[in-house]
Amino acid sequence: MTCRLPLPATSLLATTLALACASLPAWAARSYDNCTGFIESLPATLSTPGNWCMRKDLGTAVGSGNAITVAADDVVIDCNDFKLGGMSAGAATTAQGIGAWDRRNITVRNCNIRGFATGVALLGTQGGAHVVEDSRFDGNTSMGLRVEGDASIIRRNVVVRTGGSQAPNKASFASGIETYGRVDVLGNTLRGLVTSDPYHGYTMGIFAGTDVSTVADNHISGLTSRGDGYAIGIFAQGSVLMRRNVVSGAWLPQSTGVYCDSDARIRGSVITGFQTALINCRDDGNTLVEPPPVETPPSP
Repeated sequence: MTCRLPLPATSLLATTLALACASLPAWAARSYDNCTGFIESLPATLSTPGNWCMRKDLGTAVGSGNAITVAADDVVIDCNDFKLGGMSAGAATTAQGIGAWDRRNITVRNCNIRGFATGVALLGTQGGAHVVEDSRFDGNTSMGLRVEGDASIIRRNVVVRTGGSQAPNKASFASGIETYGRVDVLGNTLRGLVTSDPYHGYTMGIFAGTDVSTVADNHISGLTSRGDGYAIGIFAQGSVLMRRNVVSGAWLPQSTGVYCDSDARIRGSVITGFQTALINCRDDGNTLVEPPPVETPPSP
């Protein structure tokens, strides 16, 4: 970002403006100066460590595989708020925006990822120590992002309008964030989960799949279900610590705010709009809003 000062350099106002400009973040240069290389077209494979940057919007019509494949450890992908798009592949896509298998120390930041089956998929329990942060996942057809591997963090992302896949085995389920391994999920906003299956439509905001993880300060809303399907805000598998989450539903049948299948505990959270607020969870002090009473019509 460049500040232009149309004033004499010796004026007091010019000096004040110059100091103000010096304090502004230099968005255009903050990542470019540290870039190892640039991602210029799709599909792309990153085979060497370093900081890989985008400096323009990129799109692809590939319907399977990855738009960007990470084939090395210690890789940073900084999209600089540019769009990584796959919408031209259509609702039957099975492609992933950014994908890696059994890699370590992968960072994805400042991305706007749209139109893939899964926005980011960092898979494989032999890897880990990943970070996905400060990104937007908009209009992905099956899942916002999935991260596997211990010591990973998902933080400050926005995941919106997820679901609607027409791909085989994907039409009946949509989820915002899924983790396997000791992965912390912190300060994310998830809104709008839908499925295209009118008979068995299931949605899940956050799935935390392993012990000793923290799910905190997330806001989840806009979950839907169809037919005999269900909607779950957070599914905690194992000894997950959940705190200060806000989980909001629409009083749908077979909906659950937070479901725990083991010794998971939740505290300081607000859960409203679900047929059942908590199942199998240790309630360490939360605000649980019960469903409104069903009004019985008066007898004739």
